[in-house]
Amino acid sequence: MFGRTRTSVRVANEAFGIQTEPLDTENEIAAGGGVDMSFRKRFSIRVIQVDYIHTSLFDHDQNNLRFSTGLVYHWGRPPAQTAPCPQHPHALACPGDKVWKEWNDWK
Repeated sequence: MFGRTRTSVRVANEAFGIQTEPLDTENEIAAGGGVDMSFRKRFSIRVIQVDYIHTSLFDHDQNNLRFSTGLVYHWGRPPAQTAPCPQHPHALACPGDKVWKEWNDWK
């Protein structure tokens, strides 16, 4: 993800009554990914998510990693059945299919 970052720093000096507020706007880059583990049709647990964030403000580069975990709610219609064989969700094919017969012949 690419974007713009804007920040300001307020510095107050009560002794002299001076207040400054430098402002800077620069580009930002963020990239990352995570792993979800489904446990209900609409809920998953985000086991781990790692994000890299780079900013360059006030002529200083910042490279940060963000680690997170959490609960994920899936909006909309539940996903369709993706297993090739609904009766055997962990099988690569249904018993009686051509692939199944060739595999059993090969064994």
